[in-house]
Amino acid sequence: MADIAQKKEAEIQKKEVEVLKNEAEVSKKQAEVCKQKAAIVRRLRAE
Repeated sequence: MADIAQKKEAEIQKKEVEVLKNEAEVSKKQAEVCKQKAAIVRRLRAE
């Protein structure tokens, strides 16, 4: 009985790790977009 619970718990933790990795990836992409926007704004102000 405890074995099944531990396996389920391990599966849940794996999925949580997966979600965290995905969120980190999304954050990186958002940071990239922010950098690009900032670069565009700087370029426009420079003109």
